[in-house]
Amino acid sequence: MKTHNPSIAIIEKEPFVARTLEMFLKGAPVEDVVIFKTESEFFSVFGKKKFDIVIADINAFLEGEESFLNRTKSAKIRTTVVFTAIIDDVSRAVDSIKMGAREYIVKPVSRERFLNVINEVLSEVSHTETEDSFTIKEEFRDIITVDKKIRSIFRYMTAIKSSPEPVLVTGETGVGKDLVARAVHKVSKAKGEFVPVNVAGLDDHMFTDTLFGHLRGAFTGADKKRPGLIEKAKGGTIFLDEIGDLSNASQVKLLELLQSGTYYPIGSDAQKTSDARIVVATNRDLYEMQSKGDFRKDLYYRLSVHHIDIPPLRKRVDDIPILFEHFLEIAATSQNMRKPSYVADLIPALKKYNFPGNVREIRAMIFNAVSSTGGSILSANSFPELTRKIEPSTVTFETIDKSKTLKSLFGKVPSMAELERQAIKEALEECNENRTHAAALLGITRQTLIRKLKQD
Repeated sequence: MKTHNPSIAIIEKEPFVARTLEMFLKGAPVEDVVIFKTESEFFSVFGKKKFDIVIADINAFLEGEESFLNRTKSAKIRTTVVFTAIIDDVSRAVDSIKMGAREYIVKPVSRERFLNVINEVLSEVSHTETEDSFTIKEEFRDIITVDKKIRSIFRYMTAIKSSPEPVLVTGETGVGKDLVARAVHKVSKAKGEFVPVNVAGLDDHMFTDTLFGHLRGAFTGADKKRPGLIEKAKGGTIFLDEIGDLSNASQVKLLELLQSGTYYPIGSDAQKTSDARIVVATNRDLYEMQSKGDFRKDLYYRLSVHHIDIPPLRKRVDDIPILFEHFLEIAATSQNMRKPSYVADLIPALKKYNFPGNVREIRAMIFNAVSSTGGSILSANSFPELTRKIEPSTVTFETIDKSKTLKSLFGKVPSMAELERQAIKEALEECNENRTHAAALLGITRQTLIRKLKQD
C-alpha cells in the first residue's frame, strides 16, 4: 500500500510554543510542518496545500472554533483538527470534539502526551491512497457500525477518557446505551470493575441499599453487613441505567455523591468515599423533565457535563447491512445451523423499515427469522414486521358523526394554529411524551416539533 509523508499545520501566535511543537513533530518524525501565526494566514494557504493534521490554539480564531471547523469541512479536503488549550479552556475544547475536532491537548504541552495524540491520529487518518483508513479501537469493537456520527462519538469518548466527571448517555430504547457505557469504561483504562445497575422501579430505600449498602441490624432483615455496589465499583465505573426514573429523594443522594464523592451506608455514621466514575443513561428527555420540575435541575446539569446522544438506527441506515450480517452469523451459530442465505432485495426492504426498537429490534427480528425458517433462504416474508399491512381508513367527511365534528369539540370552527396545537398535544400523549415518535406520527422532523413547542 503506497503511503505519503504527512503534512501538518500549526496555528499558534506564540513563537516559542510553535517552535516547540515543531521540534516535537520532527522527532516523530514528521518533516513537512508549516507554522502560521493567524487563522487568516492559514486559510490563505489551505486549499492550495493539503494538510493531514491542523494543530491550532483554540483562541486563535476570530469567530470561534465552530466557525473554524465548519470552514475546514466546507473546503472538502480531508484534514484532522487537534486543538491546544489552557486548562481554563478545557470545557470548550471538549465541546469542540462534538463539533468535529479530533482531540485536544492541554497547555503547557507535554511531549509524551503530544506525540501520543499525533501518532494516534496519524494511525487513524488517511495517509494512504485508500478511501478510508479509519481504525476502530479495541475498546469499541462491540459496537458494530460504519456510521460517521457513531465514529465521532468514539472520538469524543477518547477525548474524555481521563475526565473524572460523569457521563450522560441518551438515546431511544434499544440503541445500545449499555454498550456505549461499557466503552466509556474500557477506553478510560480504569483498573476497577464496570458495575451496571438498573434503577428503574427502585424506591429510595432500595436505591440507597443497592448503591451504598448497609450495616448489620440497620433495618428488619439486615442480618449481616452488605457493601453497596458503589464500593464494588471502586477504581472503576458504576453505570446507572434508566436514570430518568429515579425518585426525588434518591436524586438528592446521587447529587451529594457526585459533588463530594462521599456517602453513608444505611445505619452508619461513618462517611465513606468513592472514586468510581459515574455513567448514567436514559431514553427520556431529562432537559424537558427538569424544566417541568420532574427532575432536579442541579442534578441534571451535574450529570450532563459530558453528554453522548446516540442516533436511532433509522438515522444510520448504512449500519443495517453490517448489523444484519453480524446477527445472522450469531443467530445461526447459536442454533447450530448453517448461516442462511437471503434474497437480494431483503436489505433494501430492511433499510426502509423504521425500527422503533432500534438495534435490539433488528437482532430479535433476525433470531426469529432464522428460527422460524429453519435455515431456508430469507426474504421479506421471513420478517412479519416488513410485510404487515395497515388497512386504509374508510372514514370520509360524509361519514363523520356530526356530534364529533371539530366545531363540537372546540365550540367553534378552530383555526389552523389551534388544530396544530391539538394535533401535537395528542401525538405527544399517544407517544408517552417521546418527541421523536410524536414527530414521526405527525409527519414532521423532531427539530420542527421542538420549534413549534417553543412557539406556544
